[in-house]
Amino acid sequence: MIKILYEHRKIIEEMYNSHVPLSRIAARINVARNTLYKELKRGGVTKPSDLYSADLAQENTVIRQIKRCRFHQIKTGLSEHLTMG
Repeated sequence: MIKILYEHRKIIEEMYNSHVPLSRIAARINVARNTLYKELKRGGVTKPSDLYSADLAQENTVIRQIKRCRFHQIKTGLSEHLTMG
């Protein structure tokens, strides 16, 4: 899994909102264009005229990580409960 750091998100925000080509942005932060497309969606871009928000993308990433962690805790707790029961 590729992790895009907040500092990368700020670079994306500056470059994307300045209409720099996606291939140049992807090369600058060293990710595939497909990864960049996913990141743009995370940052609120649903159509080419939308602006990317590094803060929104970061918030969405943190929320996703919390949900994944909670799911893992529930799954682990359930399996421990079933093996003990």
